Amino acid sequence: MSVVFLHGWLDNAGSFKALMEQIHQLNPKLHLLAVDHFGHGLSSHKSRDNYYPFHDYIADMYQLLDELSPNRLMLVGHSLGALIASCYSAAFPEQVEALVQIEGTGPLTESPSNSLQRLRNG
Repeated sequence: MSVVFLHGWLDNAGSFKALMEQIHQLNPKLHLLAVDHFGHGLSSHKSRDNYYPFHDYIADMYQLLDELSPNRLMLVGHSLGALIASCYSAAFPEQVEALVQIEGTGPLTESPSNSLQRLRNG
């Protein structure tokens, strides 16, 4: 199994370094991979006349994982990474064994007085 870590908006793959080191100590046979999305961390930025549509994150992940991992995937995403992981899981369920979302709920659209009940109800 490959465990793929996807960071949040304005973050980078380095945020998972300590966690990956701990997981590697517990199970060195796991294939661990942390990804810098375009325009984040050590990855390239797109040209000034280009932009970052959300669906490109899914296509980028597919191209990368198709090359790097023949294994089933456990996707671990934080914030934007959780949304990407969720959409990737829906698009390619045959590749995904497990999905872990950290703060992956997106912005609240309820009034503050209704937010707690909305979160409890799902």
